[in-house]
Amino acid sequence: MDRMKEGMQKRVRRFQQLASQNVGLSEKKDELQNVNHVEQRNQRMMTMVKNTRVCLSNCIKSGSHAETNEKRKKKLEEYQLAQQLLSDGQEMVSEAPLLSQITMHYSHTLSLLSDFRLGFDSFVERSVIDTLNKFVEEEKAVNKAREKLNRITLDLESCRKRLQGNHDLTKTAELQDDFDSTQLKFDSCRDNAITEIYTLSSKEEEISRILHSLVQKQLEYHTDCVRALSQSGG
Repeated sequence: MDRMKEGMQKRVRRFQQLASQNVGLSEKKDELQNVNHVEQRNQRMMTMVKNTRVCLSNCIKSGSHAETNEKRKKKLEEYQLAQQLLSDGQEMVSEAPLLSQITMHYSHTLSLLSDFRLGFDSFVERSVIDTLNKFVEEEKAVNKAREKLNRITLDLESCRKRLQGNHDLTKTAELQDDFDSTQLKFDSCRDNAITEIYTLSSKEEEISRILHSLVQKQLEYHTDCVRALSQSGG
């Protein structure tokens, strides 16, 4: 009779443990569901970041910052036109002095414009494109943490099923240890993934400042160009 009672108590405790594991796993999944809206926000934010980087890269006509400034400037249409006008103006000094003077004056202005353009391109590369790239790397860290969490979630589910499906009391302790160990890994991965997700989300203000600095620099570039053209036209 005592043996039967002891067996019943063990089964009751086992059912309580299994019920607790099911509830605990459900609660942990609910925690992840709560950050879904943050992940969606991050995805839209990073889509904008990556699209902006691509478009800005396509706008740069002076080549890569790995090249020298002189080599980069030669790729600009303003500089090429400036050099051609300078050469033609020098050829016309004696035959057409007025046209020669205007041509070389305009060449000087275009040379200034190419300097301004090179400065703007360099700013866009270093302060915008390269800086935005670090957020792309942070997104990769988020994705990596998410993938690791997905794998450990499957492992945890497998451990739970093995434990619940076990009818050999001699293996219960071992299976329980496996489940507990995997659950600790799951908790660690979950916390890391959530931290990475919220960390990326917190970069909205920094990204906004980068784009604002681009607007200011572009305004400065166009202001310098207008001033140079106005002085040339005057």
